[in-house]
Amino acid sequence: MSDDTAKKYTVIFQIAVVPFYRNKFFSQLKSELNSICDLQILTAEKSQDDQVVTDKKIPGIKFQNILALPYGFYWLRGYAIKVLRCNMLVIEKNPRSLNAWFFLLLRRINGRRTYIWGHSKSRTNDSRISRLSHHLMNLLANGIYLYTDEEMLNIRVNKRKVHIAPNAIMFESECSVVENSTRTNIIYSGRLERSKDLEKLVLAFAASNLSKNGSKLIIIGEGSCRKSLQLRINEIGYSNKIDLPGEISDTETLRNLYASARIAIGPGYGGLNITQANCFGVPIVLDKFGKHAPEIALRKFNGVILTDFSSLEDMTQALELFFKVLDWDVERRKILAKKVSEVYCISSMSRVFANEIILQAGIGND
Repeated sequence: MSDDTAKKYTVIFQIAVVPFYRNKFFSQLKSELNSICDLQILTAEKSQDDQVVTDKKIPGIKFQNILALPYGFYWLRGYAIKVLRCNMLVIEKNPRSLNAWFFLLLRRINGRRTYIWGHSKSRTNDSRISRLSHHLMNLLANGIYLYTDEEMLNIRVNKRKVHIAPNAIMFESECSVVENSTRTNIIYSGRLERSKDLEKLVLAFAASNLSKNGSKLIIIGEGSCRKSLQLRINEIGYSNKIDLPGEISDTETLRNLYASARIAIGPGYGGLNITQANCFGVPIVLDKFGKHAPEIALRKFNGVILTDFSSLEDMTQALELFFKVLDWDVERRKILAKKVSEVYCISSMSRVFANEIILQAGIGND
């Protein structure tokens, strides 16, 4: 394939919103494909509910206007001709995205390759309509990108069109365990939203005996509940025992915070917080009744513990119990970090996309 042909091959990712934790993935992918194709990311500046903001520093990013429609449907306006004509399109696997349906159908008719990227099924909606919608998207797409092998069980199409790209947020070299650290704290990492059940976590920590022994609760992240959560912490007199440092993207800062943590906790549901905690050698405790993201598959590495968070008393008891039980030595933490980071790393994730793009660019279908 000549250089001129390579420069003409265009790959577009169209996603409703691209958070800061995708920066490393897209930077790595763009670097790997720099001589192969023109990689572009089309997205909105923020999600429909303003809870998630796109990182403007991501290379190759261009913005569209997001049109919010009834029942959670949405349409990203702009660049329609560019999306229709690009050689390869990767679009989010979300039945509420009208862009996904529109471009899956039209590009199928025009013989252009379109891939869907996301979860095999809805985490919160297991209705028959939802399952059928996901299945139809699978049929229309030329390829499907999922996050875990376990999600393959939900796919009823030719498995050869399925690619497993582990949902990574760090490079393997960034995942390490700090030695000789005093682990007295508990960490939560994620968005500060009502669905995360963070007020219960604050009250459970306050009701436990942990703070009396010098432990702190560190709540990392931003969201619509930040102000109310801070007010609640002040009301109960725990402003010096519960920290809200905000959103943190710097790996070194995160590593040092996790170095102070004996356990991590996900009071609402587990997702990327599982990957992050385990990559730093910290086991995470989750609600066994939670509707967790595919990252719950990391249980196979023995760094995810499920328990009952049904009531405030249940969560309080769980905090005290697992803080004591999960007092792991540094070697055990290193084993967990190594196992998880070997699979859930940026290079592994980007390689799955890059291999398919290189293959298709070499074939020159269009």
